[in-house]
Amino acid sequence: MKKLLLALLMSLLFPMFVNAQEVGDKPILFVRKGCPHCAKVEAFLDKYNLRETVEFKETFNNEANTKEMGDWFTKLNVTDPNQRGVPFW
Repeated sequence: MKKLLLALLMSLLFPMFVNAQEVGDKPILFVRKGCPHCAKVEAFLDKYNLRETVEFKETFNNEANTKEMGDWFTKLNVTDPNQRGVPFW
């Protein structure tokens, strides 16, 4: 189970570092208030004192952040609506 969790974490973190090189100093994490999956990612970042290394962008009632996330989906060719959601690195 630990190996599976580590593999999942690495699959999430790799795109984060690729995106960070393209947009600025910190990778962007798009989240949504009330999302249980986002809460788990945030809890992980808190547990390992990584919160300050990530720029959080809330998408709940924030059109600019939602549009930016959509732009990233388009740029990364994420076309399946079932794969477009939060949390998103």
